Amino acid sequence: MKQFLLLCILVLATTIASMVSPFWPLLLYYGFAVMRPQALWNWALSGNIRWSLIAAGLLLLSVTIHFSDLFRRIRLTPFLLALLGFSLLLTFSTLTAYDTQRAQIWGTEYAKVLLVAFLAYLIISRLWEIRALALMLLATVGYLAYTFNVQYFFEGYRLDIFHRGYAGFDNNGAGLMMAMGVPIAYAFVMGAGGFNRLWLRVAAAGAGLLMLHATMLSYSRGAMLAACTGLLWLAIRHRPRFQALGGSLATIVLVAVMAGPEIREEFLSSQHYDTDPSAQSRFTTWSAAWAIAMDHPLLGVGIRNSPQFMQNYGTLKPERAVHNQYLQIAADTGLPACGLYLTIAAIAVVNLGKTAKRARRHAEDNHLRPETIDELKKTGFVCIGLQASIITFLVGSVFLSLEVFEYGWLLLTIGGVAPIALNNTLNDARNITVTDTQPQPRTNDQTWTGNLRLRGA
Repeated sequence: MKQFLLLCILVLATTIASMVSPFWPLLLYYGFAVMRPQALWNWALSGNIRWSLIAAGLLLLSVTIHFSDLFRRIRLTPFLLALLGFSLLLTFSTLTAYDTQRAQIWGTEYAKVLLVAFLAYLIISRLWEIRALALMLLATVGYLAYTFNVQYFFEGYRLDIFHRGYAGFDNNGAGLMMAMGVPIAYAFVMGAGGFNRLWLRVAAAGAGLLMLHATMLSYSRGAMLAACTGLLWLAIRHRPRFQALGGSLATIVLVAVMAGPEIREEFLSSQHYDTDPSAQSRFTTWSAAWAIAMDHPLLGVGIRNSPQFMQNYGTLKPERAVHNQYLQIAADTGLPACGLYLTIAAIAVVNLGKTAKRARRHAEDNHLRPETIDELKKTGFVCIGLQASIITFLVGSVFLSLEVFEYGWLLLTIGGVAPIALNNTLNDARNITVTDTQPQPRTNDQTWTGNLRLRGA
Protein backbone atom coordinates (compact mmCIF):
# COMPACT_ATOMS: atom_id res chain seq x y z
CA MET A 1 0.00 0.00 0.00
CA LYS A 2 2.81 2.43 0.85
CA GLN A 3 4.38 1.89 -2.57
CA PHE A 4 1.08 2.76 -4.24
CA LEU A 5 0.72 5.91 -2.12
CA LEU A 6 4.28 6.97 -2.92
CA LEU A 7 3.66 6.67 -6.66
CA CYS A 8 0.37 8.56 -6.35
CA ILE A 9 2.12 11.40 -4.50
CA LEU A 10 4.83 11.56 -7.17
CA VAL A 11 2.25 11.68 -9.95
CA LEU A 12 0.20 14.35 -8.15
CA ALA A 13 3.23 16.55 -7.45
CA THR A 14 4.43 16.16 -11.04
CA THR A 15 0.97 17.07 -12.36
CA ILE A 16 1.17 20.39 -10.52
CA ALA A 17 4.80 20.98 -11.53
CA SER A 18 4.06 20.17 -15.19
CA MET A 19 2.08 23.40 -15.41
CA VAL A 20 5.33 25.26 -14.74
CA SER A 21 7.78 23.25 -16.83
CA PRO A 22 7.72 20.04 -18.91
CA PHE A 23 11.02 19.04 -17.32
CA TRP A 24 9.31 17.55 -14.26
CA PRO A 25 7.10 15.04 -16.11
CA LEU A 26 10.17 14.19 -18.22
CA LEU A 27 12.08 13.44 -15.01
CA LEU A 28 9.21 11.31 -13.71
CA TYR A 29 8.86 9.42 -16.99
CA TYR A 30 12.51 8.39 -17.12
CA GLY A 31 12.45 7.57 -13.42
CA PHE A 32 9.60 5.12 -14.01
CA ALA A 33 11.22 3.85 -17.23
CA VAL A 34 14.43 2.93 -15.40
CA MET A 35 13.01 1.70 -12.08
CA ARG A 36 9.89 0.01 -13.55
CA PRO A 37 7.73 0.05 -10.41
CA GLN A 38 5.32 -2.57 -11.82
CA ALA A 39 8.15 -5.10 -11.85
CA LEU A 40 9.88 -3.87 -8.69
CA TRP A 41 6.74 -3.89 -6.53
CA ASN A 42 4.57 -6.36 -8.45
CA TRP A 43 3.39 -7.87 -5.16
CA ALA A 44 2.02 -4.51 -3.96
CA LEU A 45 0.76 -2.80 -7.15
CA SER A 46 -2.12 -3.53 -9.46
CA GLY A 47 -0.94 -4.74 -12.82
CA ASN A 48 -3.63 -2.70 -14.56
CA ILE A 49 -1.94 0.64 -13.83
CA ARG A 50 0.81 1.58 -16.28
CA TRP A 51 2.76 4.22 -14.39
CA SER A 52 5.08 5.06 -17.28
CA LEU A 53 2.05 5.67 -19.48
CA ILE A 54 0.64 8.09 -16.90
CA ALA A 55 3.96 9.95 -16.82
CA ALA A 56 4.03 10.01 -20.64
CA GLY A 57 0.54 11.52 -20.67
CA LEU A 58 1.62 14.25 -18.25
CA LEU A 59 4.67 14.91 -20.42
CA LEU A 60 2.61 15.31 -23.60
CA LEU A 61 0.14 17.57 -21.79
CA SER A 62 2.92 19.79 -20.47
CA VAL A 63 4.61 19.91 -23.88
CA THR A 64 1.32 21.03 -25.40
CA ILE A 65 0.99 23.81 -22.82
CA HIS A 66 4.56 25.03 -23.37
CA PHE A 67 4.72 24.26 -27.09
CA SER A 68 5.53 27.80 -28.26
CA ASP A 69 8.48 28.08 -25.88
CA LEU A 70 9.82 24.65 -26.83
CA PHE A 71 9.42 25.35 -30.54
CA ARG A 72 11.71 28.37 -30.22
CA ARG A 73 14.41 26.15 -28.69
CA ILE A 74 14.83 23.93 -31.75
CA ARG A 75 18.42 23.99 -33.03
CA LEU A 76 19.45 21.89 -36.01
CA THR A 77 22.60 20.45 -34.49
CA PRO A 78 24.41 17.40 -35.93
CA PHE A 79 22.96 15.29 -33.11
CA LEU A 80 19.37 16.26 -33.92
CA LEU A 81 19.90 15.72 -37.66
CA ALA A 82 21.36 12.26 -37.02
CA LEU A 83 18.45 11.43 -34.69
CA LEU A 84 15.87 12.51 -37.27
CA GLY A 85 17.69 10.64 -40.04
CA PHE A 86 17.82 7.49 -37.93
CA SER A 87 14.09 7.78 -37.22
CA LEU A 88 13.33 8.21 -40.92
CA LEU A 89 15.29 5.08 -41.85
CA LEU A 90 13.46 3.13 -39.16
CA THR A 91 10.17 4.19 -40.74
CA PHE A 92 11.26 3.06 -44.19
CA SER A 93 12.52 -0.24 -42.79
CA THR A 94 9.17 -0.85 -41.09
CA LEU A 95 7.26 -0.22 -44.32
CA THR A 96 9.51 -2.50 -46.41
CA ALA A 97 9.89 -5.31 -43.83
CA TYR A 98 9.38 -8.93 -44.78
CA ASP A 99 7.12 -9.40 -41.75
CA THR A 100 5.39 -6.02 -41.48
CA GLN A 101 3.30 -7.01 -38.45
CA ARG A 102 6.37 -7.89 -36.40
CA ALA A 103 8.20 -4.79 -37.63
CA GLN A 104 5.27 -2.58 -36.66
CA ILE A 105 5.27 -3.95 -33.11
CA TRP A 106 8.93 -3.14 -32.66
CA GLY A 107 8.57 0.06 -34.69
CA THR A 108 5.95 1.26 -32.22
CA GLU A 109 8.38 0.67 -29.35
CA TYR A 110 11.06 2.56 -31.25
CA ALA A 111 8.62 5.43 -31.94
CA LYS A 112 7.78 5.84 -28.24
CA VAL A 113 11.42 5.81 -27.19
CA LEU A 114 12.60 8.22 -29.90
CA LEU A 115 9.66 10.59 -29.40
CA VAL A 116 10.52 11.03 -25.73
CA ALA A 117 14.21 11.39 -26.64
CA PHE A 118 13.30 14.16 -29.11
CA LEU A 119 11.17 15.91 -26.48
CA ALA A 120 14.01 15.58 -23.96
CA TYR A 121 16.32 17.24 -26.49
CA LEU A 122 13.94 20.23 -26.62
CA ILE A 123 13.18 20.36 -22.89
CA ILE A 124 16.66 20.07 -21.34
CA SER A 125 18.15 23.55 -21.54
CA ARG A 126 20.16 24.15 -18.33
CA LEU A 127 22.99 22.39 -16.54
CA TRP A 128 21.00 21.93 -13.34
CA GLU A 129 18.50 19.83 -15.32
CA ILE A 130 21.30 17.52 -16.48
CA ARG A 131 22.47 17.12 -12.89
CA ALA A 132 18.90 16.45 -11.75
CA LEU A 133 18.53 13.69 -14.34
CA ALA A 134 21.88 12.21 -13.29
CA LEU A 135 20.78 12.31 -9.64
CA MET A 136 17.53 10.56 -10.61
CA LEU A 137 19.55 7.80 -12.30
CA LEU A 138 21.75 7.47 -9.23
CA ALA A 139 18.69 7.16 -7.00
CA THR A 140 16.71 4.71 -9.14
CA VAL A 141 19.56 2.42 -10.20
CA GLY A 142 21.01 2.64 -6.69
CA TYR A 143 17.70 1.54 -5.19
CA LEU A 144 17.49 -1.39 -7.62
CA ALA A 145 21.04 -2.40 -6.69
CA TYR A 146 20.09 -2.17 -3.01
CA THR A 147 17.08 -4.42 -3.66
CA PHE A 148 19.15 -7.04 -5.48
CA ASN A 149 21.74 -7.08 -2.70
CA VAL A 150 19.12 -7.36 0.05
CA GLN A 151 17.58 -10.31 -1.79
CA TYR A 152 21.01 -11.90 -2.07
CA PHE A 153 22.19 -11.40 1.51
CA PHE A 154 19.00 -11.50 3.60
CA GLU A 155 16.04 -12.98 1.72
CA GLY A 156 17.47 -16.20 0.34
CA TYR A 157 17.26 -15.25 -3.36
CA ARG A 158 20.93 -15.97 -3.87
CA LEU A 159 21.07 -15.43 -7.63
CA ASP A 160 17.71 -13.88 -8.44
CA ILE A 161 19.16 -11.37 -10.91
CA PHE A 162 21.02 -14.19 -12.66
CA HIS A 163 18.04 -16.52 -13.00
CA ARG A 164 15.26 -14.01 -13.67
CA GLY A 165 16.93 -10.77 -14.74
CA TYR A 166 14.75 -7.76 -14.16
CA ALA A 167 11.63 -6.21 -15.75
CA GLY A 168 11.85 -8.17 -18.99
CA PHE A 169 15.66 -7.97 -19.26
CA ASP A 170 17.70 -11.11 -18.84
CA ASN A 171 20.71 -11.26 -16.54
CA ASN A 172 22.87 -9.56 -19.17
CA GLY A 173 20.56 -6.56 -19.55
CA ALA A 174 20.02 -6.21 -15.81
CA GLY A 175 23.76 -6.48 -15.18
CA LEU A 176 24.54 -3.82 -17.78
CA MET A 177 22.00 -1.48 -16.18
CA MET A 178 23.85 -1.84 -12.89
CA ALA A 179 27.24 -1.33 -14.56
CA MET A 180 26.04 1.89 -16.24
CA GLY A 181 25.18 3.36 -12.84
CA VAL A 182 28.68 3.02 -11.38
CA PRO A 183 30.22 6.01 -13.26
CA ILE A 184 27.25 8.18 -12.26
CA ALA A 185 27.90 7.28 -8.62
CA TYR A 186 31.52 8.36 -9.17
CA ALA A 187 30.33 11.74 -10.47
CA PHE A 188 28.47 12.53 -7.25
CA VAL A 189 31.21 11.18 -4.99
CA MET A 190 33.71 13.55 -6.61
CA GLY A 191 31.45 16.52 -7.35
CA ALA A 192 29.02 16.65 -4.44
CA GLY A 193 30.54 19.82 -2.96
CA GLY A 194 32.06 20.51 0.42
CA PHE A 195 31.55 19.00 3.86
CA ASN A 196 27.87 20.01 3.88
CA ARG A 197 27.32 17.48 1.11
CA LEU A 198 29.18 14.67 2.85
CA TRP A 199 25.96 12.68 3.12
CA LEU A 200 25.61 12.72 -0.67
CA ARG A 201 29.18 11.54 -1.14
CA VAL A 202 28.67 8.67 1.29
CA ALA A 203 25.32 7.70 -0.26
CA ALA A 204 26.76 7.81 -3.79
CA ALA A 205 29.78 5.72 -2.77
CA GLY A 206 27.52 3.14 -1.14
CA ALA A 207 25.25 3.03 -4.18
CA GLY A 208 28.27 2.57 -6.46
CA LEU A 209 29.50 -0.41 -4.45
CA LEU A 210 26.03 -1.99 -4.47
CA MET A 211 25.79 -1.50 -8.24
CA LEU A 212 29.21 -3.07 -8.76
CA HIS A 213 28.27 -6.08 -6.63
CA ALA A 214 24.90 -6.42 -8.41
CA THR A 215 26.76 -6.46 -11.72
CA MET A 216 28.79 -9.40 -10.46
CA LEU A 217 25.67 -11.18 -9.19
CA SER A 218 24.27 -11.10 -12.73
CA TYR A 219 27.13 -13.41 -13.86
CA SER A 220 27.12 -11.47 -17.13
CA ARG A 221 30.61 -11.43 -18.60
CA GLY A 222 29.61 -8.69 -21.02
CA ALA A 223 28.33 -6.47 -18.19
CA MET A 224 31.48 -7.11 -16.15
CA LEU A 225 33.70 -6.21 -19.11
CA ALA A 226 31.64 -3.08 -19.76
CA ALA A 227 31.94 -2.06 -16.09
CA CYS A 228 35.72 -2.50 -16.24
CA THR A 229 35.86 -0.35 -19.38
CA GLY A 230 33.83 2.43 -17.76
CA LEU A 231 36.01 2.39 -14.64
CA LEU A 232 39.16 2.48 -16.78
CA TRP A 233 37.81 5.51 -18.65
CA LEU A 234 37.16 7.29 -15.35
CA ALA A 235 40.71 6.54 -14.21
CA ILE A 236 42.10 8.00 -17.44
CA ARG A 237 39.99 11.17 -17.28
CA HIS A 238 40.30 11.85 -13.56
CA ARG A 239 42.60 14.56 -12.25
CA PRO A 240 44.88 14.65 -10.30
CA ARG A 241 46.63 11.51 -11.42
CA PHE A 242 47.61 10.28 -7.95
CA GLN A 243 43.94 10.20 -6.97
CA ALA A 244 43.15 8.18 -10.11
CA LEU A 245 45.91 5.69 -9.22
CA GLY A 246 44.75 5.41 -5.62
CA GLY A 247 41.11 5.01 -6.64
CA SER A 248 42.01 2.34 -9.20
CA LEU A 249 43.96 0.32 -6.63
CA ALA A 250 41.12 0.62 -4.12
CA THR A 251 38.60 -0.52 -6.75
CA ILE A 252 40.72 -3.53 -7.66
CA VAL A 253 40.91 -4.56 -3.99
CA LEU A 254 37.15 -4.09 -3.50
CA VAL A 255 36.30 -6.09 -6.62
CA ALA A 256 38.61 -8.89 -5.51
CA VAL A 257 36.92 -8.97 -2.12
CA MET A 258 33.33 -8.76 -3.39
CA ALA A 259 33.77 -11.31 -6.19
CA GLY A 260 33.64 -14.89 -5.02
CA PRO A 261 35.48 -17.75 -6.74
CA GLU A 262 32.47 -18.57 -8.95
CA ILE A 263 32.25 -14.99 -10.25
CA ARG A 264 35.98 -14.80 -10.88
CA GLU A 265 35.87 -18.11 -12.70
CA GLU A 266 32.92 -16.94 -14.83
CA PHE A 267 34.68 -13.72 -15.83
CA LEU A 268 38.07 -15.32 -16.49
CA SER A 269 36.44 -18.01 -18.62
CA SER A 270 36.17 -15.36 -21.37
CA GLN A 271 39.80 -16.01 -22.27
CA HIS A 272 38.79 -19.52 -23.39
CA TYR A 273 36.29 -18.25 -25.95
CA ASP A 274 37.63 -20.63 -28.61
CA THR A 275 36.31 -23.63 -26.64
CA ASP A 276 33.32 -21.96 -24.98
CA PRO A 277 30.07 -23.19 -26.65
CA SER A 278 28.22 -20.00 -25.65
CA ALA A 279 30.87 -17.76 -27.18
CA GLN A 280 31.08 -19.86 -30.36
CA SER A 281 27.31 -19.78 -30.74
CA ARG A 282 27.37 -16.00 -30.42
CA PHE A 283 30.12 -15.70 -33.04
CA THR A 284 28.01 -17.80 -35.42
CA THR A 285 25.03 -15.52 -34.81
CA TRP A 286 27.13 -12.42 -35.45
CA SER A 287 28.39 -13.87 -38.72
CA ALA A 288 24.83 -14.61 -39.79
CA ALA A 289 23.69 -11.06 -38.91
CA TRP A 290 26.56 -9.56 -40.90
CA ALA A 291 25.68 -11.74 -43.89
CA ILE A 292 22.05 -10.57 -43.68
CA ALA A 293 23.22 -6.95 -43.56
CA MET A 294 25.42 -7.49 -46.61
CA ASP A 295 22.52 -9.03 -48.55
CA HIS A 296 20.13 -6.19 -47.53
CA PRO A 297 22.44 -3.21 -46.98
CA LEU A 298 20.06 -0.25 -47.47
CA LEU A 299 17.01 -0.91 -45.30
CA GLY A 300 17.69 -4.37 -43.84
CA VAL A 301 15.04 -7.06 -43.57
CA GLY A 302 12.79 -5.07 -41.21
CA ILE A 303 12.91 -4.16 -37.54
CA ARG A 304 13.55 -7.37 -35.55
CA ASN A 305 12.90 -9.50 -38.64
CA SER A 306 16.47 -10.84 -38.70
CA PRO A 307 15.83 -13.68 -36.15
CA GLN A 308 13.50 -15.28 -38.73
CA PHE A 309 16.41 -15.49 -41.19
CA MET A 310 19.08 -16.79 -38.84
CA GLN A 311 18.81 -20.48 -39.65
CA ASN A 312 19.11 -19.71 -43.36
CA TYR A 313 22.53 -18.21 -42.59
CA GLY A 314 23.97 -21.03 -40.50
CA THR A 315 22.70 -20.72 -36.91
CA LEU A 316 21.52 -23.84 -35.14
CA LYS A 317 18.54 -22.30 -33.35
CA PRO A 318 15.62 -20.48 -34.99
CA GLU A 319 14.35 -17.09 -33.83
CA ARG A 320 17.68 -16.19 -32.26
CA ALA A 321 18.38 -12.53 -31.44
CA VAL A 322 21.72 -11.21 -32.65
CA HIS A 323 23.04 -10.26 -29.17
CA ASN A 324 24.97 -7.39 -30.70
CA GLN A 325 23.18 -4.08 -30.95
CA TYR A 326 25.16 -2.77 -33.91
CA LEU A 327 24.79 -5.92 -36.02
CA GLN A 328 21.14 -6.11 -34.97
CA ILE A 329 20.49 -2.61 -36.34
CA ALA A 330 22.54 -3.31 -39.47
CA ALA A 331 20.64 -6.53 -40.26
CA ASP A 332 17.21 -5.16 -39.36
CA THR A 333 17.42 -1.58 -40.60
CA GLY A 334 20.44 -1.41 -42.89
CA LEU A 335 24.00 -0.13 -42.83
CA PRO A 336 23.07 3.59 -43.15
CA ALA A 337 20.90 3.33 -40.02
CA CYS A 338 23.71 1.59 -38.15
CA GLY A 339 26.08 4.36 -39.26
CA LEU A 340 23.69 7.04 -37.99
CA TYR A 341 23.31 5.26 -34.66
CA LEU A 342 27.08 5.17 -34.24
CA THR A 343 27.18 8.86 -35.20
CA ILE A 344 24.62 9.68 -32.49
CA ALA A 345 26.70 7.81 -29.92
CA ALA A 346 29.97 9.42 -31.02
CA ILE A 347 28.49 12.94 -30.89
CA ALA A 348 27.14 12.31 -27.39
CA VAL A 349 30.50 11.07 -26.09
CA VAL A 350 32.46 13.93 -27.68
CA ASN A 351 29.95 16.58 -26.54
CA LEU A 352 30.11 15.46 -22.91
CA GLY A 353 33.90 15.55 -22.97
CA LYS A 354 33.96 19.05 -24.46
CA THR A 355 31.26 20.29 -22.08
CA ALA A 356 33.21 19.02 -19.07
CA LYS A 357 36.36 20.74 -20.31
CA ARG A 358 34.59 24.05 -21.00
CA ALA A 359 32.76 23.97 -17.67
CA ARG A 360 36.01 23.51 -15.76
CA ARG A 361 37.69 26.29 -17.73
CA HIS A 362 34.87 28.74 -17.03
CA ALA A 363 34.87 27.72 -13.36
CA GLU A 364 38.31 29.37 -13.12
CA ASP A 365 36.78 32.74 -14.04
CA ASN A 366 36.58 34.71 -10.78
CA HIS A 367 34.22 37.26 -12.36
CA LEU A 368 31.36 34.75 -12.15
CA ARG A 369 29.13 34.40 -9.13
CA PRO A 370 30.25 31.78 -6.56
CA GLU A 371 27.09 29.72 -7.11
CA THR A 372 27.73 29.66 -10.87
CA ILE A 373 31.34 28.58 -10.35
CA ASP A 374 30.17 25.82 -8.00
CA GLU A 375 27.61 24.67 -10.58
CA LEU A 376 30.25 24.55 -13.32
CA LYS A 377 32.62 22.50 -11.15
CA LYS A 378 29.90 19.96 -10.38
CA THR A 379 28.95 19.81 -14.05
CA GLY A 380 32.48 18.80 -15.01
CA PHE A 381 32.30 15.67 -12.85
CA VAL A 382 28.73 14.85 -13.91
CA CYS A 383 29.61 15.08 -17.62
CA ILE A 384 32.63 12.79 -17.18
CA GLY A 385 30.48 10.32 -15.26
CA LEU A 386 27.76 10.36 -17.92
CA GLN A 387 30.38 9.99 -20.63
CA ALA A 388 31.80 6.90 -18.91
CA SER A 389 28.27 5.55 -18.49
CA ILE A 390 27.64 5.87 -22.24
CA ILE A 391 30.94 4.11 -22.96
CA THR A 392 29.89 1.34 -20.58
CA PHE A 393 26.61 1.05 -22.48
CA LEU A 394 28.34 0.99 -25.87
CA VAL A 395 30.75 -1.75 -24.80
CA GLY A 396 27.95 -3.80 -23.26
CA SER A 397 25.93 -3.40 -26.47
CA VAL A 398 28.55 -5.48 -28.28
CA PHE A 399 27.03 -8.47 -26.45
CA LEU A 400 23.37 -7.39 -26.22
CA SER A 401 20.54 -6.11 -28.42
CA LEU A 402 19.11 -3.14 -26.52
CA GLU A 403 17.88 -0.82 -29.29
CA VAL A 404 14.88 0.43 -27.27
CA PHE A 405 16.65 0.65 -23.90
CA GLU A 406 15.40 4.02 -22.61
CA TYR A 407 18.19 4.37 -20.06
CA GLY A 408 20.72 4.36 -22.89
CA TRP A 409 18.72 6.77 -25.05
CA LEU A 410 18.43 9.22 -22.15
CA LEU A 411 22.22 9.26 -21.77
CA LEU A 412 22.71 9.79 -25.50
CA THR A 413 20.19 12.63 -25.52
CA ILE A 414 21.87 14.34 -22.57
CA GLY A 415 25.13 14.10 -24.48
CA GLY A 416 23.52 15.65 -27.54
CA VAL A 417 22.09 18.63 -25.66
CA ALA A 418 24.91 19.23 -23.13
CA PRO A 419 26.71 22.03 -25.08
CA ILE A 420 23.43 23.92 -25.50
CA ALA A 421 22.69 23.63 -21.78
CA LEU A 422 26.16 24.97 -20.95
CA ASN A 423 25.77 27.93 -23.29
CA ASN A 424 22.36 28.78 -21.85
CA THR A 425 23.68 28.60 -18.29
CA LEU A 426 26.64 30.84 -19.13
CA ASN A 427 24.35 33.32 -20.87
CA ASP A 428 22.12 33.39 -17.79
CA ALA A 429 25.17 34.06 -15.61
CA ARG A 430 26.30 36.87 -17.90
CA ASN A 431 22.86 38.48 -17.89
CA ILE A 432 22.70 38.35 -14.07
CA THR A 433 26.16 39.91 -13.86
CA VAL A 434 25.18 42.72 -16.21
CA THR A 435 21.84 43.33 -14.48
CA ASP A 436 23.25 43.36 -10.96
CA THR A 437 26.17 45.63 -11.79
CA GLN A 438 25.58 49.34 -12.07
CA PRO A 439 27.72 50.99 -14.78
CA GLN A 440 30.26 53.36 -13.31
CA PRO A 441 32.41 55.98 -15.01
CA ARG A 442 35.49 54.21 -16.29
CA THR A 443 38.87 55.38 -15.14
CA ASN A 444 42.36 54.11 -15.78
CA ASP A 445 42.17 51.69 -12.83
CA GLN A 446 38.50 50.70 -13.01
CA THR A 447 36.67 48.50 -15.51
CA TRP A 448 32.95 47.82 -15.45
CA THR A 449 32.31 44.08 -15.11
CA GLY A 450 29.26 44.43 -17.32
CA ASN A 451 31.64 44.48 -20.30
CA LEU A 452 32.86 41.00 -19.43
CA ARG A 453 32.72 38.52 -22.31
CA LEU A 454 32.69 34.89 -21.28
CA ARG A 455 35.30 32.75 -22.98
CA GLY A 456 33.83 30.15 -25.27
CA ALA A 457 30.25 31.28 -24.66
